[in-house]
Amino acid sequence: MIEIALCPDNNYIMPCGITIISLLENKKDTEIRIHIIGSDLGEDNKSTLKGIAEKYETEILFYDIENKYLDKFDIIQDELEYITASTYSRLFLHNILSDQIEKVIYLDCDLMVLGTLSEMWNIDIEGYSVGGVVDFPAFMPRTYEELKYSDQYSYINAGVLLINLKYWRDNNILNRCFEYAQTNHENLRFKDQDIINGVLHDSALLLPLRYNAHLHVFVKSTDFGKYEEQRADALKYPVIIHFTSSMKPWLRESIHPMTKKYRKYKAISPWKNTPIKWGDMPLRKKIRHYKRAVLYSLGIRKRNIAIK
Repeated sequence: MIEIALCPDNNYIMPCGITIISLLENKKDTEIRIHIIGSDLGEDNKSTLKGIAEKYETEILFYDIENKYLDKFDIIQDELEYITASTYSRLFLHNILSDQIEKVIYLDCDLMVLGTLSEMWNIDIEGYSVGGVVDFPAFMPRTYEELKYSDQYSYINAGVLLINLKYWRDNNILNRCFEYAQTNHENLRFKDQDIINGVLHDSALLLPLRYNAHLHVFVKSTDFGKYEEQRADALKYPVIIHFTSSMKPWLRESIHPMTKKYRKYKAISPWKNTPIKWGDMPLRKKIRHYKRAVLYSLGIRKRNIAIK
């Protein structure tokens, strides 16, 4: 049984549902249980997600994360107004899920699963707090200066995590996260992702990039150094595509190379008739978008993003 956790809010139900559909379309014979952790999710939204799971004969459980879980973070909440229970939900999974569940795959809601997660699930993480793939800040010296740990370690993307819940429970990780956030809140550019790296850098296991092919994997100008072979593998055999940055595939302006593939899953979802809309983009940027599209199609301008 593979345990999967997602933490949407009411504004992210459609992306969450499409992520689940992509997961279940590619699960093969693997048995999966889905845990949805949200803050005051609407009953209609829960019903929609439940309907998706039932279609694939998959168990789905809902947990309401209340703001009480953020009580320990209220000191920094005034400093960081964007903190919400949904933003920090992944830090509480070891408390929310049953003690009988010793590990879980956490997934952001802005991604697409293209293969079975059984190999990822079977990775041995005994002795490690978490598994994740290397992210672009790992190649920036200021990351280690700001987060106050040695560059002999790395920096992982927190959008896809193989979490050792038992390790978190046994080592009081939540309190360590709180203490770290309290001390370093002025340097937390990527919120709980920075906290996870700041606290767990020396107990994190680096996973292959194919399990979280984020945007920088597709950006040709990004130098992955010793991870270039992993990047090539992720481009050729991606298991999870992560639509980081504002380039979301459910928005009209997306030029991500995997947008069309994502929209195929949307087409078999309860939102198949929901129109693709512009994001929060001013008219001048929309015009620029169309100009670039014409230049790319004519071959006058070269893309910096690898096209699949």
